[in-house]
Formats: sequence, structure tokens, C-alpha cells
Amino acid sequence: MKCCLCIREATEHHHIKSRGSGGGDHDWNLLDVCRYCHIKIHQYSWVKVIDLYPEIEKVLNDKGWVLETILGHRKLRRK
Repeated sequence: MKCCLCIREATEHHHIKSRGSGGGDHDWNLLDVCRYCHIKIHQYSWVKVIDLYPEIEKVLNDKGWVLETILGHRKLRRK
């Protein structure tokens, strides 16, 4: 399986909503990623990740997530 952000082999899962924030190990909450991109996701906000890799927005939408703008701030939330 390929990383959802690049062409490398996906070796890890990333929780879109962290376990500490109430996210679980559900398909809608997991992304298949390589180690390099997993680290990048944790370094940046979702808004920055989507700006760098616009194609990930479709993957997130397919899993039930939407990037919305509220009072001028963009935020990822579950539909």
C-alpha cells in the first residue's frame, strides 16, 4: 500500500483525530502513511499539510472529514 501523501510504501497509520482527543482506531480516523510523512503531519497543522499536499483533502473528504473556515480560521472537522 502506498502512502496517501507521497509514493513511498505506507508503513504506519496516522490518527486524524488523536486518541487523546477521542479518536479511535476506526477506518474513518486512520491514514496509511510512510514514516517520513507521518513525522511531517505531526510537525504541521492539518491546514499546512493540506496546503502542501492538496490531494489529501479528497482522501480526508472520502473518510468523512471536511476543512471548513470559521471566523477566518480553517479547521478540519468530522462531517
